[in-house]
Amino acid sequence: ALAVSPTGSLYYASWSGNAVYKVDYTAGQAPAITQHPQNTSVPEGETATFSVNASGQQPFQYQWQKNQQDIPNATSQTLNVASVSSGDNGAQFRVKVTNSFGSAVSNAATLTVTANNNNQAPKATITAPAAGTLYSGGQVISYAGTGTDQEDGNLPAANYCWIVNFHHETHYHPFLPQTCGVTSGTVTIPTLGETSANVWYRFTLTVRDSGGRTNSTFVDVPPRKVNLTLKTNPAGLQLTLDGQPMTAPVQTASVVGIVRSIGAPGQLPVGGTRQGFASWSDNGAATHDIPTPASDTTYTATYTTQHLLTVGVNISGAGTVAANPASADGFYNAGVSVQLTASPSAGFKFDSWGGDASGTANQAGVSMSAPRSVSANFVSTAFSCADDLSHNATTVGFSGDIRVIEVSASPACNWQSVSGAPWMTILSGSGTGNGVVRFRVDANGDAAPRTGSITISGRPYQVTQSAAGCTFTLTGPNFVLGGAAAPVPYRLSISTGPNCDWTAMAYPSFMTMTGATSGRGSGTVSFVLPQNDNAPRQGYITIGGQFWRFVQQSLAPVSPFSDVPATHPFAGSISLLKANGLSAGCGGGQYCPEDPMTRSEMAAFIIRALYGENFSYSSQPLFTDVGLENPYFKYVQKLREIGATNGCTTTTFCPGDSVTRGQMAAFIIRARLGLLYTDLFPVLTAPLFADVGNGNLFFPYIQKMKELGITSGCTETQYCDNDRTTRGQMAVFLTRAFLLP
Repeated sequence: ALAVSPTGSLYYASWSGNAVYKVDYTAGQAPAITQHPQNTSVPEGETATFSVNASGQQPFQYQWQKNQQDIPNATSQTLNVASVSSGDNGAQFRVKVTNSFGSAVSNAATLTVTANNNNQAPKATITAPAAGTLYSGGQVISYAGTGTDQEDGNLPAANYCWIVNFHHETHYHPFLPQTCGVTSGTVTIPTLGETSANVWYRFTLTVRDSGGRTNSTFVDVPPRKVNLTLKTNPAGLQLTLDGQPMTAPVQTASVVGIVRSIGAPGQLPVGGTRQGFASWSDNGAATHDIPTPASDTTYTATYTTQHLLTVGVNISGAGTVAANPASADGFYNAGVSVQLTASPSAGFKFDSWGGDASGTANQAGVSMSAPRSVSANFVSTAFSCADDLSHNATTVGFSGDIRVIEVSASPACNWQSVSGAPWMTILSGSGTGNGVVRFRVDANGDAAPRTGSITISGRPYQVTQSAAGCTFTLTGPNFVLGGAAAPVPYRLSISTGPNCDWTAMAYPSFMTMTGATSGRGSGTVSFVLPQNDNAPRQGYITIGGQFWRFVQQSLAPVSPFSDVPATHPFAGSISLLKANGLSAGCGGGQYCPEDPMTRSEMAAFIIRALYGENFSYSSQPLFTDVGLENPYFKYVQKLREIGATNGCTTTTFCPGDSVTRGQMAAFIIRARLGLLYTDLFPVLTAPLFADVGNGNLFFPYIQKMKELGITSGCTETQYCDNDRTTRGQMAVFLTRAFLLP
C-alpha cells in the first residue's frame, strides 16, 4: 500500500517484512511547484511578500520576475517588494525554479496596492505555542493569537489567517494550509514522515485591519531530540535504518515519537557460513518499527553463527532425504545436530552415505560445527551385471577435470551410468562388456568443497571436489618403497591454505590409511603397506585432485632385464611394464633404459596399455611414412584413429624421431582421458613448473601430468619439456598413467 504523509513524503508498507518504508528520491528530479505565490493586497508604502515551494533534486536556483521580466538579485525562495507604490498596482509576480535536471515556472500572483490614508498597521501576536516549545511525534499542539489595531481595536476572527509550514534543512513543506477566520486551533504532529532531526515547524499568524494593512509574526517549534544507537553482537555487521544499509555500530539523532524502522538482515554467507539473526534487545522482529523513545537508547541485534547443510542424492529421482529439524534455506545454528533420513523411491534401495556422513543405515546424524555436504547414495534394485569398477572414489581440483572409470562386465552385460550432480557431465557412459566411463567435472566457484556421485549399473562412484582457490601440494617419501612392511607408517605432507578442507583417498586396497583422512589447512596423512612377496605393485593417495603415486618393490626384487638391475631407480616401473605385456625390451634380453624413446615405440606402448594386442585398425595407411610393412603400423594407425596424434606434419608421423618430454605429455594425457588432439580440458591456470608457462604449447598437458601424479618433473621446480624422453622415464610415465585408474 502507498500513502503520502502530511510532509509530502511517500511511504509503502511491506506486509512480509512487517515494516513501513519511506521512498527517497535521490536523483533525476526536475523541480515541480508544490506551493505557488499567492495574490496579496498591500497599502502603498508597505512591503509585499511572495514565496514559493518546490519539490525535486536540491539545490534549487530561484529567479523572480515582475511582469515576466527578471528582477535583479531576486534569487531567494521568498521575494520582498519594499515600499510599493500605486504604479505597482496590478503587477504580476512569478518565479522560475531551476536545478541540474530542469526548471519549472510558478503561477503568477497579483499585487494590489491600496491607499495608505495614514492608516497604522495592525499588530499580530502569537500567544501559543510559546517561544521555547518543543514537539514530539504524535503530540497535539495548540495555536492561538491576538490581533489589535490603533484604529479598529481588537480585530475580529475573520481578519486572522494561520499557516504552518514544516521546515527541513534549507526547504519546507506546507503542513497546515492557509486557514482564515479563526483565532486559535490545534494541529497533530505526525509520527510518520521525515526522519531527519534537522527539522522544525513554523507557525505564522497574519492579521488584517479594515484599511487592508497587514502584519505577520511567527513562532518556530523545534523537535525534542535523542540519540539512537544501533549495535550488533558480534560487532561490525550490517543493519538497516529506515531501509538504508549501514555498518554497526552507528549513532543517529532522532525526533522523539517519530517512527523509525530498524532491520537486522541475514548476513551474506562466506564459505557456507553466515551470521543469522537471533534477536533484538527490545525483542522485536528482525525488521520492525520503533517509536523514538524519550531518552537516548541503544538497540542491539544479536546474531548467531550458522552453517550450510547441503544434501543431495547420487541419482536424480532415486530417493529423498528428510532433515530433522528442517531448515527453510539449509542453514543451521552452529552446534545443532541434524538427523537425516534417506527414503528410496520405487525400484531403488538405500546404499550408503557420502561426504560428511558415513554408514549404510538409512539414518545418519550430522553435527553442524562447520558447513556440511552430504550425499545419499541409492542403487537400483534391478539386476546389475557389471562385475566391478576400477575404483570407487576420487578427488578433483577446484578447476575441474576429465576422468575415466574402467568397468568390468561380462560380454553380454549392457550397462549405463548416471550422474547424480549437475556439475558432473557424463561424456561416454554406456556399453556392453568391459568399457570405460568418461565424465567431466565443472570448475567449483564456491568457497566450500562439494561431493557428488555417479552410479554405474547400480554401483556408486563418489567424487569429492575442492573449494574454489584451494590448491594442494603433496610431499612424501621416495616414490619407490621397499617390499618389507615398514616398522612405522609412511607420512605424506599436505600444503594448502588455512581454510581449505580436504579428504584423502587411497588406492588400491592393500594400502591402509592410519590416523586422520580429512582435515582443514596443511597437515599430514599416514599409511602402512604390508609385505610384498610378489611382483612390484603401484598405489596412490589423492587429495584435492593431486595424486601422489608410488611403486612398492618385491621383498626379493629381481632384475627384469639384464641391463636393469634391481637397484635401478626405474626397476619397479620397468618390471610392471614387462609383467603387463607393454614391452619385451629392446632385444637381447635388454631394455635399454637410457635410450631415447622413438615416436613409433611410444605409439606401441600407449596402444598396448589401452587395448593390449587385439584391437581393430584401418588397413589403409593414415600417414605416408608409416606403411603396412612397418612393424609399428597398427599402433600408429590406432593412435591416429583415437585422435591422440595428428602427426609431425599433415601427412607424416616421423616414426623414428625421438619424443620430447613435452610431446610425450600430450600423447599420454590425450590417450588417458580419451581426448582428441583438438580437445580442451580443465587445468590449473597457475604454472606448476617454473620452466613451463601458460604460453607453452604443451602447458595444459604438463599441468595435468603433474596434477595426476604422473610426473614430478626433471627437478623439484622444472619439467625440461624439450629434453628427450628415455625408455626408462617412459616406463614410469606409462605405468603411472595406465596401470592404475
